[in-house]
Amino acid sequence: MHLFVALCLAVLPLADVSASAESENEPAKNQMDVVAQAIAALSSSKIEELTSRFNQKENTGYYLKDISFLGRYSTRVGPRLLFRTTFIRSSPYRPDAVTPTRGHSYLVALDDKFSVLGYRSIEVDSTVTFSHGKARSEEALLFDFNAAK
Repeated sequence: MHLFVALCLAVLPLADVSASAESENEPAKNQMDVVAQAIAALSSSKIEELTSRFNQKENTGYYLKDISFLGRYSTRVGPRLLFRTTFIRSSPYRPDAVTPTRGHSYLVALDDKFSVLGYRSIEVDSTVTFSHGKARSEEALLFDFNAAK
């Protein structure tokens, strides 16, 4: 019996070592700075909703407040990186301004080269799930990576 327990304990660490991080929806081994690369991709995308900026005319800002890496998922057309983002449109920059800021949340899909493939508006507290090449939020289909383009 002691030999069996010792053998099981010896094999368990080997099973952990052989597991692939990519199978657990983690970034690829060359993507350890996945959030930094995503922020750079959003900034260079020139997509208005995904780009932080200052509006001189309105004296307001629009900036990335939060970004979360949801995972790297295998799809029929290749791996897809999914991020939840929240952008804030600030109140006017005036000493007497007390109006509330306004937030906009998006699910953003990127490929492994960090090109923005698309984005969808989501509620800030919505649950996003991924299954069979489809990303959903509260039963609303956000992305179907199986669909032909």
